[in-house]
Amino acid sequence: IFDKNGNQVMDVGAFIASEKQAKRLITRGVFREVAESDVQPAAAPAEPEQPKKPLFNIFTSLDEISEALKKGFYFIIHARPCWESHLEHVIKVVDEIVDQSPDAAMGAIHLYRKLEPILIQPIYTTILVTLVSKALSVDEERKKAAQMAALCANVACLGYINRLNNQKQRLSKKQFTVLQNHPEQSMLLLKRAGCENKLCLETIYQHHERNDGSGYPRKLPGSKILDIAKLLSVADTYLAMTGKRCYRESYVAKGALREVYANGVSSDQVVYLSFIKELGIFPPGTFVRLENGEIAVVTCRGAADPMSPSLKAVVNAKGAAYKVPFARDCKIKQYSIKETCAMTTDLAIPLDVIWDFKKA
Repeated sequence: IFDKNGNQVMDVGAFIASEKQAKRLITRGVFREVAESDVQPAAAPAEPEQPKKPLFNIFTSLDEISEALKKGFYFIIHARPCWESHLEHVIKVVDEIVDQSPDAAMGAIHLYRKLEPILIQPIYTTILVTLVSKALSVDEERKKAAQMAALCANVACLGYINRLNNQKQRLSKKQFTVLQNHPEQSMLLLKRAGCENKLCLETIYQHHERNDGSGYPRKLPGSKILDIAKLLSVADTYLAMTGKRCYRESYVAKGALREVYANGVSSDQVVYLSFIKELGIFPPGTFVRLENGEIAVVTCRGAADPMSPSLKAVVNAKGAAYKVPFARDCKIKQYSIKETCAMTTDLAIPLDVIWDFKKA
């Protein structure tokens, strides 16, 4: 660095030790000799980049829409027409989440449990319904009906959900009757609150019917069940299996998908296979043990190769949690996936750090 008279004041590699020194140099007037190699020919003006829609933190968004859903439920139960605007807002945000960050959305479904249980199920069911609806190219009208049905299917038994999830004994006769009747009761609550979407109402009514005719309340055969009701049913069942209950541990995603395949594919390949294919062999939020002994979480499905998802290591080979996640390439032998596994302790790293919404 030189002053305005050409006298050298700092050599290459020297440090400016303080802000005060920097200000003094600027006041004195500092310059740098320009080498010929520094002079570049003028480049052609670049094409202006199309502005990209910024990714929002979906975990924050989930907290926000849970409050909107809670208000919507209150207004449905009290037959207030403003319920619909609250639920439409939830659906709009879910569409944005699935459009911008589908893999993080799946990660949330498997790992983010901060929401109240009565809100987790409908929000995550709606996310799954939205994801698979896109894969099935469901038209907008049917997709919206399925999303609204996913949010409202259990509105008649909200008071029972926490109790049932926490009890170890078998269902009482009264509880069993409430569960058997809740599709019809939820549909009637929506009607009383002013819902006129017949497709949505019928989807709610059918969401516990089964292809083999063993479902309720009408024991319909598969040919009489709406496709979007089947989709809602399989999403609801998957979430029930992967969620923890007082009387059992949760299924890992691989085990839950195996059950989905066993219970539905023989009678309806379109909906069930599409559901399984959309989640993938290693759904985001799945924990896997690597060949080097680390435990990693799947953050993104493998686009070209479903056996090679994106991973972030969160626990070292000795079982100690990392403070920051480390990206691992499972195509490298030492980081290849050995097996899926369950995490016995809570993650030490926030999910929005793992999915790059926030810095560690």
